[in-house]
Amino acid sequence: MGTVYVAGRNNHRVMRWYKDSKSGSVIIGGQGWGNGTAQLCTPRDLAFDRQGN
Repeated sequence: MGTVYVAGRNNHRVMRWYKDSKSGSVIIGGQGWGNGTAQLCTPRDLAFDRQGN
């Protein structure tokens, strides 16, 4: 398995873990619930295209 992405519904953020890493990093959100810059509102799903975008 390669990189893992997790939508943290209750933490209002998306995290990324690279293969063999000990910790993940916030790639979007993490500033609480809302519609402002760097805020998400209960993310549930992630979608990627064939290029991994």
